[in-house]
Amino acid sequence: MANQTRQLARLLEQSGFVVEMVQTNTPYSPTWIGRVRGLRALFRLLPYGYRLWRSARHVDLFHVMANSGWAWHLWAAPAVWIAALHGKPIIVNYRGGDAKAFLGRQRSS
Repeated sequence: MANQTRQLARLLEQSGFVVEMVQTNTPYSPTWIGRVRGLRALFRLLPYGYRLWRSARHVDLFHVMANSGWAWHLWAAPAVWIAALHGKPIIVNYRGGDAKAFLGRQRSS
């Protein structure tokens, strides 16, 4: 998915669009946090949410590459919520199989 995202960004930029990528896998800061299970997710999630919030102020559209399961809840769902809070349209490029059943369960919970 990372390669597909980079290729899509490059193609959009070549077509004249301004693209801002917000990565979910940026390096840990401080680096030792990467060895602490549980806490490391928080040290990626909070800066990620901040970068999404900041980006939402000046982008026209959110395009989210999403997986099912925990990846959905940690990375895609916050992007969807932030886009909605800012009134931005969003495209969710879902990977993970059985999208109808998975997304249906998420809507009902």
